[in-house]
Amino acid sequence: MCAQVRERIAEQWRLQRAAELAKLNTSHFSELFHREIGLSFRAYVERIRIDYAKNLLVDTRMQISQIADVIGYRDIGTFERAFKRQESMGPRAYRNRVLHVADGMVHQRPHIPGIEKSPKSRSSAENSR
Repeated sequence: MCAQVRERIAEQWRLQRAAELAKLNTSHFSELFHREIGLSFRAYVERIRIDYAKNLLVDTRMQISQIADVIGYRDIGTFERAFKRQESMGPRAYRNRVLHVADGMVHQRPHIPGIEKSPKSRSSAENSR
């Protein structure tokens, strides 16, 4: 189930749907999922979405509203609240902090294959070519 969530992150995942896919009743699925993963299904989906959003914030020039849509949030306010719940800061503050240039080096997160990197997230060696 975890792989399906990661592969289809933008889908509207609900506990009942996940339980049906696993061919279990909702309460049994919820209990097993929490025991195995250590998070509720809802918290797991949120964590995966926010982790993906963090990469997009750093590795792309996408607007925050576009990122919210790509990872399955139809409302930017809901996305911003979820992001703040996970990271203790909003997505704009996170992007600014991670891309902050200190001592001539750009702090960057790993690149997501197939997504254009922002010039700000390239190392100074790449930019000097």
